Amino acid sequence: MVATMEPRTVQAQSAPRRRPAADTPARWVAALERAVAANLAYMQLAGGDGAWAVASTRDPETGYVATTDTCTCPAGRAGDPCCCHRALVRALLGLLPPPAAGAVCATCLGTGHVEEQREEGGVPVAWVVPCGCPAADAWVDAMLGAEDAAETAYAAHYHAA
Repeated sequence: MVATMEPRTVQAQSAPRRRPAADTPARWVAALERAVAANLAYMQLAGGDGAWAVASTRDPETGYVATTDTCTCPAGRAGDPCCCHRALVRALLGLLPPPAAGAVCATCLGTGHVEEQREEGGVPVAWVVPCGCPAADAWVDAMLGAEDAAETAYAAHYHAA
């Protein structure tokens, strides 16, 4: 016995439209607080285009390339203007105020590290060094685990076909 199927009409259903995420000061503060709470490792990329490699909040072996305007993280690719990676970059560049006082170290904003300007062979060089606050130990551990993620993000950004 052979079963036969009658042709049916399938109506296309459109996916519900999501309202674009808002670009508000409150969302930037919340995103920066998430970045600080996650103690994200980061490093400025050498290309001179304002790009930074920033570790994932969920997977220390994953890194994203973030600028003040873009990020390669899932939220950034989906069009959310306020991801924690961009918030961290904006805070590092002085474009966002630090989180509320008392919650984190005022020197490093809870990241455990600071940028130190040095001169090598007459050329100014920026070094990222441990801050000395309690978050510094966690930062050093995170940096050791995130080194491969940063190199992968750098290679993907500058060596993409």
